[in-house]
Amino acid sequence: MKTIILDKFGVVKEVNIKRITKKLDNYDLIKIFDEMVKSKKIRVKGQGKPSILYIFNEDLYDLYIVGWKNGNHENINKHELPPPIDNELFYGDLSIIKIINKKMFEFSKEQYNIFYEKTFGGFEDIEHNIKYDSDEYFSSTEEYIPSDESSSDSSFEYYQGSDDLSLNF
Repeated sequence: MKTIILDKFGVVKEVNIKRITKKLDNYDLIKIFDEMVKSKKIRVKGQGKPSILYIFNEDLYDLYIVGWKNGNHENINKHELPPPIDNELFYGDLSIIKIINKKMFEFSKEQYNIFYEKTFGGFEDIEHNIKYDSDEYFSSTEEYIPSDESSSDSSFEYYQGSDDLSLNF
């Protein structure tokens, strides 16, 4: 069964774990996480005992974030987590376990990416949303410096020529 590990460097990894078919409680989820530590799927640890850090309640399932609340500064998890835990510090590698009706289900990297994009409100292609005003765009051989005629101590002039910028006062 696939699940997700968010390693401390911010990399999303898909790993295989043993399928458990019984109904799970929070203690069972910590045991599953401990097994990932023992099997070296979780490589970087925090300090103390791992815990359930947050539960994302989606429409059809819950995503349990499991890991450490404490640790050394060098082991802060760098993954940008979705709101409302985007400002929290967690340590070591984290795991995400998908639960439906207290049973564990597969959670792939593709599913995580869809969840992540949805939780952040989707991403827009910024390049397609930029509008250029013809007065604000200039080639490298032509620079426009607006004249500030209201200023009594200097005025700027339009300069056309090389890429070297000249100001005439």
